[in-house]
Amino acid sequence: MKNCIIYFIIIFSFLYGRNFIYDEDSWHSILAPEEITSITYNRDKVFFSSTNGLFIYNKWYNDFFYADYILNGIDNKNILIAHYDKYRDKIWILNHENLLYKTEGSNVWITVNFSSIEIANSRRIINIGSSPDYIILQTRYDHYIFLDPFTGNLIDNIEYKKTRNELLNVKWSSTSKSLLNNNIDISKYYIFDGWYIESPNMLTKDSKRLYVTCTLHHSNEKKWIGTHTGELFFADEYSYELEKFEAIPPITNINVAYLDNKNEWWIADNNWLYSSLDVLYNQEVIFLSHWNEENNIWTKLFQKRYPQILSKDINTLFRVDDILYVGTSMGLLIYFINLDK
Repeated sequence: MKNCIIYFIIIFSFLYGRNFIYDEDSWHSILAPEEITSITYNRDKVFFSSTNGLFIYNKWYNDFFYADYILNGIDNKNILIAHYDKYRDKIWILNHENLLYKTEGSNVWITVNFSSIEIANSRRIINIGSSPDYIILQTRYDHYIFLDPFTGNLIDNIEYKKTRNELLNVKWSSTSKSLLNNNIDISKYYIFDGWYIESPNMLTKDSKRLYVTCTLHHSNEKKWIGTHTGELFFADEYSYELEKFEAIPPITNINVAYLDNKNEWWIADNNWLYSSLDVLYNQEVIFLSHWNEENNIWTKLFQKRYPQILSKDINTLFRVDDILYVGTSMGLLIYFINLDK
């Protein structure tokens, strides 16, 4: 009997070691946002909703990531608006089907049907805000709908005077369709690295045009600018210099991912067009993406000597010291990392 117990422990240990137990912190999703549709924040995070999901910037760790765990259970991840209710630590999102909310640590979303709040469809709602007593929806033509923040039920018996007073205390998200909390004029700023500010809502670089969709001034923190391509820019609190946020992956469809002996990632993409492109023929195409995970810095690498070899042609990568060997379907390329050659 004793021997049977020992064998059982050995077999269980072997199986347990082979079949790892994972939790959400074991995984890191790498995905670039598409069009930025809204920006909201809480004490330590900034939330960016996009047409392909929800993304979070953790300001304490300088970490930017795709928040797939928050949207667990939601099929339609085309998020029109995300709003963080700081008074109750709840997150509200709007997609084409529903208005939903939950506490940040919960896995259960509560659905608010449009019919229950006298809304025909999602296009009517252009912003979401919160006050100490209500969740407020801004609709087209500057109409406002008040909801119970705990049940999502419509509250329609508020006196006009109280309504006006409540609106003065609302903390709004910044959205692409509302002017509330979306009032940074980028023409008053300056930027380097080949970028130009062409108008209050447009930046250009190498004939590529980026249109601003929403902006957010995070009090005592950064000022954020979201664009229609998913690229983000920011300025520090008392600065008028815009900087491009470089912690966003420049990839959309991974072909090969390689972790080298210095714990740095090299990633090839199956696509030859990226979300930041306006389908311009004079734009460089990314050949390799380099990710310094420790500092969360992404670098785009280009190679012009053999332009017929694309990122999708890469089939293997291998690093020895400061040389990266790139095996492709057309032959071997050698990248001298220190020389960037």
